[in-house]
Amino acid sequence: MTTHPPVLLQEVLRELAIQPGMVVVDATLGGGGYTAAFARALQGEGILVGLDVEQAALDRTKERLRGINLGKVRLLLRRTSFADLEEVLANDGIERVDRIAFDLGLSHFHLQESKRGFSFLHDEPLLMTLAESEFHQGPTAAEIVNQWPEASLAELLRKYGDEPYARRITKAIVRERSRKPIFTSGALARVIEQVVPRRGKRHPATRAFQAIRIAVNNELQALEEGLQSALRVLAPGGRIAVVSFHSGEDRVVKAVFREAAQHGIGVRRSKKPVVPRPEEIAANPAARSAKLRVFEKK
Repeated sequence: MTTHPPVLLQEVLRELAIQPGMVVVDATLGGGGYTAAFARALQGEGILVGLDVEQAALDRTKERLRGINLGKVRLLLRRTSFADLEEVLANDGIERVDRIAFDLGLSHFHLQESKRGFSFLHDEPLLMTLAESEFHQGPTAAEIVNQWPEASLAELLRKYGDEPYARRITKAIVRERSRKPIFTSGALARVIEQVVPRRGKRHPATRAFQAIRIAVNNELQALEEGLQSALRVLAPGGRIAVVSFHSGEDRVVKAVFREAAQHGIGVRRSKKPVVPRPEEIAANPAARSAKLRVFEKK
C-alpha cells in the first residue's frame, strides 16, 4: 500500500510534545502514521491507545508498528468509534489521558483500496461506510441517494458540503434514479459531472461525495461527542490536537474548544488554526484544506 506522512504530522508532534511515560490516544488510526510517530516519541515508556471503526485500520497499524521497538509501552488497539472514547478507556482501566489526537481525513486506503465508493475516480459499490459493512450502523450512500426525498438531499448537500449547486445536483439525481437506481460511485459521479461545471482542479463531485459520506457515517455528531468525551478524560495539562479537512468539521472543533475555554476548562493554544506549509501541499495536495487546532486543559 502506498502511504505518505500524515498531514501536519510535525506540527502535531510539536504541539503535543509527547514525553516518555505519558498516556496517549490516537483516536483515528487510519494508516497508523500518527500512532507510529507517537510510539517513537514515548521512547519505550507509557500507554498508547489506538481507535478505529475499521478492522483493516487496526491490522495496518499492527503491521506498521512491527518495525518499532515499543519497549515497555502498553499498546491497546480497539475497534470502536471515538464517540465511545470514555467508555473504551474505562474498560481498559484508564481514567486520565495526557495527549489525544484526531486526524479527520480519509485514509489512502479508504480512497484507493477499500472498494466502498469513497472516490469519484473509481466505479465501486456506493457504500461510503468508514467501517466494514457488518460493523456499520445506518444507511449506505446508495440508500441515501436512491431513497431520500429531493428536498432532504438538497439540504444535505448544502449543510455538509457547502455545495452551491445542491438543487441542480439533486434534481439530476432524482431524474436519473427514476430511470434506474444509482448503485456505484462512478454512476453518481457521472450524474453530477453532467450538471456541475468543472472549475480548476476540483472535481465537480467533490463536495457532494463529502456531504453524503458525512451523512452515512454521522461524522459531525460523532466528532462532537468524541471531543466532549476527550475533554472529560483529559488530565490537567493534557492536550487535544485535531486536524480537520473541511469547514463543517472545523466549525465543530472551533465551537467545542471555544465553549470549553469559556467555561474555564482550559485554553486554546492559538486562536487561529495551524495550516500546512506550501512544501507539504506541493508534496501532498490533499493537505491543502487541513487545519490543526489544539486545546490544553487547566
